[in-house]
Amino acid sequence: MAEEIEYYRGHRLEIRTFGPGWIVFIYPPGDMFACKEPPSTRESNQRSEVVTQAKALVDGFFPPSVACNALSFSGEREQTLATTRASEMRATFIEKAGGN
Repeated sequence: MAEEIEYYRGHRLEIRTFGPGWIVFIYPPGDMFACKEPPSTRESNQRSEVVTQAKALVDGFFPPSVACNALSFSGEREQTLATTRASEMRATFIEKAGGN
């Protein structure tokens, strides 16, 4: 199994082969557990797209377990849906937390 580790905004991204495609496990700073449902694809030529999705989750300012449930798609239409879903989840999270 091929594995590459990249760091992004303090998060460790473990990029691994996943069948014919790719999966990126996201580890928050200082955490030994990856978030649930990491972004993945079954397409071997979509490695950079999956890494971009993982970075988008880190940029989303979600708790890791919530963020990773929002985005596990590939393709332009699916990424648009995932971005919309992530925005909705962020608004719900902030509302429940009593924030602005």
